[in-house]
Amino acid sequence: MYVVLKILIVDDSAAMRAIVRRGLEKFGYRTLQIELASGAKEAFEMIGKWQPDILLSDWHMPMMSGLELLQEINRRRLPIKVGFVTTENNQQLVGQAMAEGAKFILNKPFEDAALHKALLPLVQGAEESESMLNNQTGVDHGVALPNARQLQTVLQGMFSAEVTFTPVEPLAYSPELLPLLLALFEDPDTRKIRAVGILDLHGTYTLATAKCPSLLAEISGMLADKTVNKAMMDQCQEIMSSVAMTLLDKQTRKSLTLKNLSFVPKTFSKMEQIYAKPQHLRMDGLVHIKGLGQGRLSIVSTQVGRPARRQVS
Repeated sequence: MYVVLKILIVDDSAAMRAIVRRGLEKFGYRTLQIELASGAKEAFEMIGKWQPDILLSDWHMPMMSGLELLQEINRRRLPIKVGFVTTENNQQLVGQAMAEGAKFILNKPFEDAALHKALLPLVQGAEESESMLNNQTGVDHGVALPNARQLQTVLQGMFSAEVTFTPVEPLAYSPELLPLLLALFEDPDTRKIRAVGILDLHGTYTLATAKCPSLLAEISGMLADKTVNKAMMDQCQEIMSSVAMTLLDKQTRKSLTLKNLSFVPKTFSKMEQIYAKPQHLRMDGLVHIKGLGQGRLSIVSTQVGRPARRQVS
């Protein structure tokens, strides 16, 4: 489910505040609420009464610089993601800002596409997914994964075009596999994450355009930038919700549900572990839709502890 995202723009230039705002208003992934502040004092007043999710700040401002603003946010332990839109290009200062927790540094002048690309990882839930996976505890006694035919049947039911799902060998993890979409599937009773789904960019574009053909016109630009827009995420969320129904708890025989779908632009600590799961805990395949192309879809159990013993016949 997508919620309204609050973004606070901090810049002592009214013209630049307007430029950044116009760029944000063209961003299609989330519904945004945008407020403006002319400096740090006004920014903290807005933070106190409005509680933004993201703060986009200039660097060189009177009274308190953008870096000092970031440091004060850290000192107060405020749950705000900070990015910079600035002319500052001193690598030592930029490195300091990143070390202090800045999510990106975007240099002025900028194209709207560059702003959107920088903002995308902040709003698509990748950090939330990483946190959920890192907090996994306990022993999971297993999820019954679908076979290729079951998965193909579910996908075919969503599209008018012909769909095939062909099992393939798992890939070893490589940063070159990124970016991708990561789905977290949970037990609806315990809310425990039981499996993850991995959909590469080609699979994302193929499935989303099969569901909504009007998106075909947007693929070339997104492929060049390696991004996914809101409309595609919405289509893939619906698709992965249906895929969740094919995943069953081995004990209760209840279907899992989709907890979260994220755009993952860079690796995180659990990613290599997901790719390293043994073959009996995963289903990897190529989804091909006639006339549109194909992409890779993997469903991986998060089972920990020893796998159940197989009966010897």
